[in-house]
Amino acid sequence: MNDIYFFNIPLVHLRFVSHFAIEKIAQILQEKGMNVEAAYERAKALFSHELEKADLYLHNLHKFFDQTEREKMYHYLAKRALFGQSMDFHSYDQLLALRQSIRQGALSEEELNTLQKVSQANRFGVIVPS
Repeated sequence: MNDIYFFNIPLVHLRFVSHFAIEKIAQILQEKGMNVEAAYERAKALFSHELEKADLYLHNLHKFFDQTEREKMYHYLAKRALFGQSMDFHSYDQLLALRQSIRQGALSEEELNTLQKVSQANRFGVIVPS
């Protein structure tokens, strides 16, 4: 595999082939009473034209939340999907809003830098370095 350099760290290209992100969001919508087809359509619309990168985006976010916070993240995303709002995972502002919906309070400088790295990694379609 070819390596690319991101933040001066070699990264390996990985292709995510599952649709875990879409399935998880659709499952939450179904639990709220939405029918299966509509739930999947809303979940797909959340990621708009970047369906193939949905799992990568959530993988990058998973590193920074514990299990309880991940569930809150999925519910936040499901709420956006329910109201027909897409999510721009490249956007630092939208990731910041996501983070603040999960954990209220001031963010440390390290957390802000982490969100910036996640935003940039999502923009380039790579995994955030550990």
